[in-house]
Order: sequence, then C-alpha cells, then structure tokens
Amino acid sequence: MIERACQGDRPTSAIPMKRRVKAILRWAATQRVLGKCLDPLARSFHYIWKYRDSVENTSLGQAERREVLNLIDSIGDERGFLLNEREAFFLYCAVKGTTKVEGDLAEVGVFQGASAKLICEAKGDRHLYLFDTFEGLPDPSDADNKRQYQFSAGQYLSDVDSVKSYLSDYRCVSIVKGMFPATVDVIAEVKKFSFVHLDVDLYQSTHDCIEYFYPRMSRGGIIISHDYVLASGVRKAVDEFFSDKPEPVIELCENQCVIVKT
Repeated sequence: MIERACQGDRPTSAIPMKRRVKAILRWAATQRVLGKCLDPLARSFHYIWKYRDSVENTSLGQAERREVLNLIDSIGDERGFLLNEREAFFLYCAVKGTTKVEGDLAEVGVFQGASAKLICEAKGDRHLYLFDTFEGLPDPSDADNKRQYQFSAGQYLSDVDSVKSYLSDYRCVSIVKGMFPATVDVIAEVKKFSFVHLDVDLYQSTHDCIEYFYPRMSRGGIIISHDYVLASGVRKAVDEFFSDKPEPVIELCENQCVIVKT
C-alpha cells in the first residue's frame, strides 16, 4: 500500500523486475529459516558487487579498499565477528578518519576481539583501551528486550586470555576486565579521546559509557554505538542522552549510529 501510494496509479507490473526481486530477497532475509538458506547466495552476490564498480575516487583508493574488505573477511574467519561487512567497513573508516583528532581510543564490549583487531589495524600509534566484563552481559533492565534483539545475563561470554593472545602483536593496547565504569581508574589520566566504539547491547551500560566518554571526546572525535537500530535499550540511552546536546545522532543503514563531537 505504501509503495502504490508513492507511485500514484502506476501498475504493479511497471515496477522494475530488479526492484521486485530485491524486495522479495529483503523480506526473505528477515525470515529466520529463509535467511539462513539464502546466506551463501547473498555472500556470493555481495562478493561480486563489492569488486564490480571502480572506486578510484574514494578516500581509501581501490587497492586499500580491497585490502580492508579482505581483512574483514579474514577476521570473520578467525573470530566471532558481531558486525556485518558494511558495519565493519564503516568502523575501520571512522577509526582511520580520526587519525588527525587528538586523543586515545576505547572500545567497550570486546567479546572475542574481532572488532578490536580491526581498530588496531587502523589506529596508528594511538593507544587503544579495551573494556569488557569477559563474563558476558549483566542482567537486562526493563528498558531492554522490547524490540528485535533479546538479551540475557551471561550472553557473549568470552575469555580475556584468549583475547590478549589474539591481539598480542599490536602495540599500545590495554585490555581491562571488569564492569564499566567501575574500571575507569585505568584511564583516569587520559584527558582526550578521538574515537570510542560501544557494543554493550543494554540500556544502562550504554548510558554509563556515553556519560563517561562524551565530555572527554575531542572536537571531531567519533562515538559509534552498535545495536542502536534493533536494541531498544541502546536506542533509548543514546536518544535520552543527546536530547539536549548539540550533536545529532546519525542512524546508519545497518545497526549502528554515529555521533561526531562538535
């Protein structure tokens, strides 16, 4: 009904076949069983798509862009990567883009270290602080589990020693075990941050992280929060905090939002 309303009296048969096929595939991808069946096919078509067009005019350049996409693929083979390819690519570009911004970097919600490795590949000589309970999620609150994602205590359990070993080749990386913000003593002397990645899934954790990092972000610094689109608690925490702040919360096409400090 919405599509017909936008198109006036144009007959359904006039809708390009490509668009109709895409619409069917998008619907199928959201269905639990069909989505799993279509995943290998979707990966094949996306592989063709991402190398098909010339990207000589992009900021990364064609060769580096391919390297980043290959890096994302390899990390996905090594570890449980909770970001899809587009989310991971945006994360890399955001970290790379803040190289000229003053300050260190932080990630809260490390899991198995996949996104942390991607950040390490892009951060240069800046120090990266990684925070996680390494005991899974705390108890969800009443603000959580009201949308598509359902979370439970202990979910996303990971091993801190495994993550330390996985990232051992990278310099200027500190891994901190414990519930944020109880562990902020480690970064008490850090005055400025250029980049922060949040993947904490829940309302209270998101609120606590933003409340701590926002006043410490340099001008031009970037905060990315995962699960903003599909996790009710994350969206509520972000929207509430920035309701009286000058920065807009920019929702991205997948499951992230981004805030650039003004």
